[in-house]
Parts: sequence; C-alpha cells; structure tokens
Amino acid sequence: MVCRSCSTINLGRSCIQDILGYNYCYSLSRCLLSRGIAMFEEPSTWELGATQPHVPLFYEGELVGFFEPEYAEEVVDALNDRDRLQKALHLACLDLLKKVGAPPDRANELFNRYLMRAQRPKYGPRAIAAMLVDRQKALRVNPQEFMKFCNTYKISPLQLEDIYAGKSIDDSLIGPIARVLGIPEAEVLGVLNPKARK
Repeated sequence: MVCRSCSTINLGRSCIQDILGYNYCYSLSRCLLSRGIAMFEEPSTWELGATQPHVPLFYEGELVGFFEPEYAEEVVDALNDRDRLQKALHLACLDLLKKVGAPPDRANELFNRYLMRAQRPKYGPRAIAAMLVDRQKALRVNPQEFMKFCNTYKISPLQLEDIYAGKSIDDSLIGPIARVLGIPEAEVLGVLNPKARK
C-alpha cells in the first residue's frame, strides 16, 4: 500500500483509510482530519449514545427497558390495550360461566382455551385451512372464485368446506392442496402430521 499524501510504500498496519478507500499514514491522520478530510474508522462494538434521549418503560413499577420518545407512547398504548382486552375476555368468560351455571373458578381454563383457539394454528387441518385463506388473499379473489380455483385442482367445494371446518384431510387431497398452495407435498404432510417430520 502507498500513502496518498507522502507516498510511503508498504504501510501495512500503520495506515488508515478514508471514505473513498485511499490510504494515509497514521501520523498524517490528525493533519488530514484538521484539514476536514473524513477518515474511515471501524465502529466500536459498544457505544455510548449520550445525545439520544430514551424514555424508561415500567411494568407494575419495575423498570423493563427504554424506548425512543417517538415510539414510547405508541408501545405503551398497545401493551395497555392488550391488557385491557385480556381482562375483558376474562370477564366475558366469568359471565358465560355464570349463565350456564358452571363454577367461576373454571374461568382461567376457559380463558386459556379461547386464547389457544384465537392463535393461528401451526399444525393440523386448521393450519391447512389458514394457509388456504392466505392463498386466497394472495390471489386476490373472492371465496366463490377461490372455490372454482380449488375445484380445478380436484378439491371439491364440499371438501374445501370440510377443510375449513377443521375436519380430517384425506390423503388423496395432499397433492391437490400442495398444488393450490404452491408448495411441495412433503410440506403439506409436515403441517398435517408434524410427528412424521421428526
């Protein structure tokens, strides 16, 4: 390597690079910086951002983290909304149990069951149904058009309704489902029977 300023040859490790990739001697770096030439330096692994203000986030009085001020209020609102929704669902479970005459101590069990049902399924026929719904959205077609689309791949409207209802899926439908979804049959089988994948 050659120093661009003093033409010293074989700088090796005793050189520094500017943002354009030119090499300079370390002894010249202070001089170059004083002349306004920006020097490239590797960023440190740990840095102190003393100029960036952050807002502390507390959960039940305990400090749990820091956010930039522009995002802090939005994050706290979203987290509080989640808590309110969970409390509302718990109250609804209690009301439902009262109406059917069941003991109120089963509210947590019912609450957890509803939470599990609300989550997107990862495996089984309901997961395939969710994937089919996603495929319909990706194709930007209405339900009737998607039903016709599936029918061209040998999935009848009745079979499609059974899949959406979460009923077990016949092995003869694995290939057509894979073609509709645009994925390999092995992936469909893996979603339907995750134990077989292991």
